[in-house]
This record gives sequence, structure tokens and C-alpha cells, in this order.
Amino acid sequence: MIQSKNAIRNQILCFVLISVCIFSPGLLLAQTDYYIPKALHIPLHNQKNQLHTSLGWGGGYDLNLSYSLTNHLSVFSTANFDNTVHSRQKLMGDRFHLLKDDYVFNAGLGYFSKIDNPLVTIIEAYIGAGTSKVDNYWHFPGNTHGEYTKAQYRTAFVQLNAGKKVSFGELAFGIRVAYSKYSDFGFYSSHPNTRYITKRYEGLEGMSADPAVSYSYLWKGFKLNAQVGGAIPVFFPSTKFITTHSLNDGDIVFENEERNPRLYSLIGRICVQYNLNLGKKSNKQQGAY
Repeated sequence: MIQSKNAIRNQILCFVLISVCIFSPGLLLAQTDYYIPKALHIPLHNQKNQLHTSLGWGGGYDLNLSYSLTNHLSVFSTANFDNTVHSRQKLMGDRFHLLKDDYVFNAGLGYFSKIDNPLVTIIEAYIGAGTSKVDNYWHFPGNTHGEYTKAQYRTAFVQLNAGKKVSFGELAFGIRVAYSKYSDFGFYSSHPNTRYITKRYEGLEGMSADPAVSYSYLWKGFKLNAQVGGAIPVFFPSTKFITTHSLNDGDIVFENEERNPRLYSLIGRICVQYNLNLGKKSNKQQGAY
């Protein structure tokens, strides 16, 4: 009994620690979110006709759906919306407000399988694609002037997951390799002295490796899940950087090659999950494997 109580306490502590990492202001990077990768999709399917649903928060409100067509194949889709105001802090300590109106949509196919291994009991592989829109405005507190960032990009990715059941929960690790290409990426200041200047990247692209760890605490058929990770740039070639000065006599355009802004970001999510078995034999939830 004492061992069982200690195990429960350790599982709850693991969940809380990951959640603190997700929401801690001191861990936020001081960039204005032109690259907004979302949490990895880790449903940990274990049978066919299983519907995985999850509602959560991870840089916006999100909904994840995944359905296992067979004992090994699945389809999934995810959606994330963020139209909130965030309080951020730069690396040197200056705090600013970030107003967001972003979305991210992803969809794809997956393969999963049970394996007989003491360290890992479920493996998953996914391939997918998505589209993202960035529409941000940031300013310092007490200052009405700031900077707008508007961007759109598409992403293609592959992902591997490995998970196992632990006492009263599930522990999983995943890594996603994502290639992103921007169709639009521009920014400009709202200050009257500089609002006539606009800047943009043309042909911006990059690749990132996104490792993450996920923990789920099982409670009455539901999974209380927390995930934390990061996007690490691995490919960022130079691209065209264009500055336009809009004057009364016409536009003056400056072009030069620049090393791409690196596609990096922290990744975090906390959510409630539920797996429903839609098979003919049973319609009970499958909270564990």
C-alpha cells in the first residue's frame, strides 16, 4: 500500500513538473512567434476502431482527433487557435505584450504496433502536413506603438513515438522532423516615424527536429496529459530579405541575402484525453493498454 501511494505521488509530481515547464514565463523565448509548431500528436493507439480525442492548451486552444482504421493504421487531424494576449519577457528582462490571431491545422496517416519489450510497449510512426497562419502584434506596456508580424507557411513532417504504461499512467517520447516553407512573412512598425518601412523575407524555409516527452495520468477512463519539448533548427539556408521605404515619390527597395531566422520554439501542451472503442464487440473507453 505504501509503495502504491508513493507511485501515485511520483506520477502526480511528474505531471505537475511538466505542466510548470509549459507555463513558466521564464522559459519563454524572446521572439514574436513567427514559427509556431504545436505539440506532437501522441495518441498511443492499441487496437482498431479506436477514436482518440483530446482538448487542451498549448500556445492556444486545440482539438486533436485520431481514428485507428485497422490494428496498425490510423488517420488524424489537429487544430489550434490562439487569439489571446500573452505577456512575454525578453532575454534581457524587458516585458512586452503579444496579441495573437494565429491558427495551425495538421492532418496525416499513422502506423502503430504493440511490441514485447520491458522499456517500450507501443510504437507509432506518422507522416503528415499542415498549414499555419501568424498574425501578431507586440508592444511594451504603456506604449501604444509596436510591431506587426504577418506570415503564412506550410509544413510537411514525419514523426516517431514510443510509449509504455507505468503505474497509474503512461509515459511517451516522440520526435518529429518538420520541413516548413513560407509563402508570406512580413513585419512593420506602427510608430509614425517608421511605419512607412516594411520588411519581408522571400522564399523563407527551414527544417527542425522536435523532441518531446509526454506523461498521462489515468483518472476514471480519462488521461490528464502534459507534454513539453522544443523545435531545434537543423536546416536554414540563406534567403532574400527585402526592405521597402514607401515615400511620396515612390518606393525605394533594398534587397540582400540573409541567413534565415532560425525555426526554433519551445513546445508545450496540457490536455484531457479520452479513447473510445467504436468496435462492434464493445463501446467502452480504452484508457490504457
